[in-house]
Amino acid sequence: GFESKYPFLKVRFQPGGAGRQLEQLLIEHRTKKHRADIINTRRSFVNVMANAGAIARYRTPLRSALREGFTDKEGLINGIYAQPRVFLFNTRMVPRDKAPRSFDDLLDPQWRDKMGLDTTDYDWLASLIDFYGRGKALEFAGKLAKQQLNFRRGPTLLAQLAVAGEFPIVIDAFPEEIIQMKSAKAPADFVFSEPFVPVKTPTTVSISAGAPHPHAAALFVDFLLSRPGQNIMVAQGRWASRKDAGYFADLKDKKMQVASPEWDDKQVELIKLYNSLFSLR
Repeated sequence: GFESKYPFLKVRFQPGGAGRQLEQLLIEHRTKKHRADIINTRRSFVNVMANAGAIARYRTPLRSALREGFTDKEGLINGIYAQPRVFLFNTRMVPRDKAPRSFDDLLDPQWRDKMGLDTTDYDWLASLIDFYGRGKALEFAGKLAKQQLNFRRGPTLLAQLAVAGEFPIVIDAFPEEIIQMKSAKAPADFVFSEPFVPVKTPTTVSISAGAPHPHAAALFVDFLLSRPGQNIMVAQGRWASRKDAGYFADLKDKKMQVASPEWDDKQVELIKLYNSLFSLR
C-alpha cells in the first residue's frame, strides 16, 4: 500500500489502545519530546487533543470526498472509517424470517431476556437520539430497558455468547465479526436495522502538532483517504469514509446514523444518561 507507493518512507506502528495512544501523545506534547507523526483514534478524542494543542489542522482536498460526520469545519477531524451496528441472531435459535428487523421489533415480548447489549455502547444511544429526537429516543430506550437485556462488556464477547446460545440476539453487533463467524460455520447471521442503522463514532487520523516528519505525515493521511487506501479498509469489512467507497452490502436505501460531532464534548453527560436508562453502575 503506502510503502509501495512511497518506498523512501517507512511506517512504524506503536501498539496500544486508544487511551494509551492518547496519553502518550499528550505526554510527548507536554515534554516537547516528539516521536509520533500520526495518531489514529476515535473522533470523540479529537477535541481533547486539539484543546491541548497536541494536533495540527490538516485540510487536505480529499476531505471533500468524505461522508457527513467524518470531517469538521476546523480541519482537525479526518475520518477514515466507521463501523455500523447490526442485529445479530443465532440461526439455530431464530430463523431469519423471524429475526427482529426494526427497533420497534425489539420491544416485542417474545424477545424479553433474549437480547444482548454492550455496557459501554454510548454511541448507540447518541445515534438513537440524533435520529428520533431526545424525547422519543429516551421513551424508546426506557421501554427497551424493561426487556431485561443481557449486558456484557465488548462486542466480541457478546457475539460469542450469542453464538454459544446464552441469548439469541445482540442488538449492537459489528457485521465484520459476524461475517468471520459465518465463515467459520458458526450459527450467526445479521440484519441491518430499520428505520436507521446506528454507526459507531468514526475512527480518525490526526497529525501531531510537533510531528518530526510533517510532510510524510500529510502523505500518509492523504493515502488513507485516497481510493487505494480506503479500498484496504473496505477489504477488512469496514464502512470506509469516502462517499464512493464500496461495501460488502448494498446500503443505498439505508439511513446510516453517525453520532453527531456535538456528542464529542458531551461524553460525560452521555455516559451518565446511558447508565441511568439501563440501570448500570
